[in-house]
Amino acid sequence: MAHRSDGSGTTFAFTNSLSAFSSEWKGKVGEGKTVKWPVGVGGKGNEGVAGVLTNTPGAIGYVSQSFVKGKLKAAALQNKAGKYVKPGLAGGAAALNNIRLNADLAGEDANPAGAGSYPISTLTWILAYQKGNGSKAGKIRESMLYLLGPAQNVADDLGYVPLRGDILKKAKAAVAKIGA
Repeated sequence: MAHRSDGSGTTFAFTNSLSAFSSEWKGKVGEGKTVKWPVGVGGKGNEGVAGVLTNTPGAIGYVSQSFVKGKLKAAALQNKAGKYVKPGLAGGAAALNNIRLNADLAGEDANPAGAGSYPISTLTWILAYQKGNGSKAGKIRESMLYLLGPAQNVADDLGYVPLRGDILKKAKAAVAKIGA
């Protein structure tokens, strides 16, 4: 088993999902950003884990999707609906749209519902002040709308899941509230 030797959001997403999948996992090995793995080889960062996976025949491990594209083979995982889904654009977009968000657009689900949802998916947030931005408010909105607009067209090529559907609409509505 190849794993992160450093604390990371990737480890948090992976162990959080393992805890959702298995009551045996929860509390026995660990959850969070840093885990004391009982076996395996640690790599520093996604780069290190990808290196271990590439150079160790038969190794399994976890990395961010951007390190899988074209370099490693991804496993199809069984989701909450009982379907086997590989990571990628369709499974990731389905998962992100099935994560319940609060009024601040925060939320997580270690195993999102939906037949097409990839089970280990997580969001990345950009934090911005709603008020107190002064004369920079317009430029902040413009930058955020670029990230939520044209930049979404290259997200998949970079190994990230572009926002689609309801979650994208909610994000754009939140950006519209950014003021001086």
